Amino acid sequence: MKLFTKTFFFFMSIIILQSSLTVLFITNFMKKNNLEDAKKELANESMLIYENFNSWKRNIWISLIHMKDDRGLRSRLENYESLFSKSDLISYLHEKLPINSFDCLVIKSNKYPYLEIIPSDLNIFTLPDLRNLKNYKDHPYIQTNFLGHVLTMTGTARIISSREKIIDIFIIKVLDENFINLLTAQRRSQASLFLDDRLLIGSFQEMGYIPQEDLLSINSSYTEIYGKDLDGKSFNYTIQKLDRVELDKTGHNLLLITLLSNLPYQKRLISIKTTVLYMAIISALLTAALSLFLSRNISKPVKKLLAAMHRVKNGRYEVESRVVSKTEIGELFQGFNEMVSQLSQDKIKMQNYINEIIMLKDYNEKIIHSIQSGIAIVNQDMIVEKVNASFLDYFHRKEEEVVGKRIDGVGIEILDPEILENIRYLIDHSMDYFSKVKRSNGNRVYELKLYPLASNPVMHGDASGCVITIEDISEKIELENKIFQAEKLASISMLSAGVAHEINNPLSSIMSNVQNLIEEEKNEDKKVSLKWIEQETRRIARTVRELLNFASPETRSVESSDINEIIKRVIELIRYSIKREKDITIETSFDMNIPQAIIKEDELQQIMINLITNSIQAIAKSGRIVVSTCLQSDDHLVQITVEDNGTGIKKEHLPHIFDPFFTTKPNWEGTGLGLSIVYGIVKKYNGIIEVESEAGVGTKVIIKLPSLRG
Repeated sequence: MKLFTKTFFFFMSIIILQSSLTVLFITNFMKKNNLEDAKKELANESMLIYENFNSWKRNIWISLIHMKDDRGLRSRLENYESLFSKSDLISYLHEKLPINSFDCLVIKSNKYPYLEIIPSDLNIFTLPDLRNLKNYKDHPYIQTNFLGHVLTMTGTARIISSREKIIDIFIIKVLDENFINLLTAQRRSQASLFLDDRLLIGSFQEMGYIPQEDLLSINSSYTEIYGKDLDGKSFNYTIQKLDRVELDKTGHNLLLITLLSNLPYQKRLISIKTTVLYMAIISALLTAALSLFLSRNISKPVKKLLAAMHRVKNGRYEVESRVVSKTEIGELFQGFNEMVSQLSQDKIKMQNYINEIIMLKDYNEKIIHSIQSGIAIVNQDMIVEKVNASFLDYFHRKEEEVVGKRIDGVGIEILDPEILENIRYLIDHSMDYFSKVKRSNGNRVYELKLYPLASNPVMHGDASGCVITIEDISEKIELENKIFQAEKLASISMLSAGVAHEINNPLSSIMSNVQNLIEEEKNEDKKVSLKWIEQETRRIARTVRELLNFASPETRSVESSDINEIIKRVIELIRYSIKREKDITIETSFDMNIPQAIIKEDELQQIMINLITNSIQAIAKSGRIVVSTCLQSDDHLVQITVEDNGTGIKKEHLPHIFDPFFTTKPNWEGTGLGLSIVYGIVKKYNGIIEVESEAGVGTKVIIKLPSLRG
């Protein structure tokens, strides 16, 4: 497309756009002003017409008040019996009242003459209609009603003479077309009276009807409606409630409609649009002339420059375009030639840089993907920019599921809120390094390290991101735990051998003395206590033998125990010993369908006594211990749970509770061997022991032993 055509269409588009915006702006502005003017005019017109209507009411009301208080009228009405008095009354009324402003004056009396009509030749009402006029109140009042089929404004007043003669005076104004014309005399507005949605009087017969929904749905005494189309023309009108009119024994709303045409405002808008159109046509003609002038003086040099630019685009940087001119176009060509020369030099340098960057990128990619630890790089917006193959293998992700995503939205379990918060700290320069060991739900252990990613390491620039390294240390941790537990068991074995030898000698003396006391004791209660001592002493002897066996393990035959029965026996023994010392409740919840567990009865009894004793010692004065059993893992494991609400164990002590001689009891009240022996017995039968505790809340110990059925 030629420059002239482009310039022409460009300026024409601007003119059309400007004209459209101008028309739109002015039209909207004028519509807004027109609407405001229309509102003011309509409000003024409706107020004046409404005031004119009320002025008739005021005139009638003033006349009624004057008649009520007029003594001369009262004296004439008392003598209202002869033709002379009648003419005197009429003359007096003409003198005192503007009778010509009313259509009819009716006088009714309870004595002769009963009815008088002024003027007497009025033929718009029938005599029965006037005779049916009634006064319902002792004070003057005005009402709008129908006399026959004629809508009227009727004022009523009652005068009572001293001779008990009652006279009612009715001043009647007919609401007809003449009345409407008086309301709108010499005004641009038009008015009509409606009874609900039915037209009674007015000019709407010539221009269509107001929609019924506008008349029936009004909720206030005054309503304005704008831009309504009536008979193809736009009008604004107001609806005002005047009175309630009785017709056919039902009440109806008498509505005054004030109507104004929008034609003057529409003509004003059309005039403005026509003016804008003429200005746009003149601007278009001037634009065509200006475009022709510019194209002749600019298009040729521009074409030459365009051809040179295409040659540069195709890689020919030896191009030189010369224009002998001292104008801005000449300077443009000189600058173009200098730019082409610089581009040629920059292209050579850029190609060398690109080759070097590609080589470094490939080298770095090989290094990152060769590292066995998982690596992820996060930018300042917490977006993952790069990950290596080990990272994806650790968490079973594809590259498109991680790269380009926010680090807090990739769904990796070990990247919990703590890690994400420290990543932000590194990015915000709040720390220089962070390391944490995390365990996943799959019992994998990872070591996470966070480093700041400097934008310019040589110049020690600000951190522009974070480098995350993740190493799977699950096997290392497992090996350390095995070594640690082996050391524990070795310590217990050595301890067991020494303790067993030291206990055997005094234990034999205790057993002999207890048996002698049983034979000599006559008191049955004490005898029962001595038998419990004998039974427990024998159990201690068996435990000593087990300690020797633990120190020197040998092959044993498979033995099983009834878990529920042994626990009941232990609880009975414990209850007997604590019933006078503390207020402790021991509750049980047994699964009666569990199979026997693979463990010797004495060893299971030793485990339960140690656990329940620990719970009792953890409870200060009163508390609760719950012992429960159930079956786990498809009949393979029998679970025993001992839970108390004692003092609990601090978090930092939990890793050491199975260590020999470790105790949290004050003043070294315990030996620190109870849980070590329990741990050794459970592990002896390939069982599982778990401890959950919170300081100040309580402790729960869970033991899982292989079942005979499993």
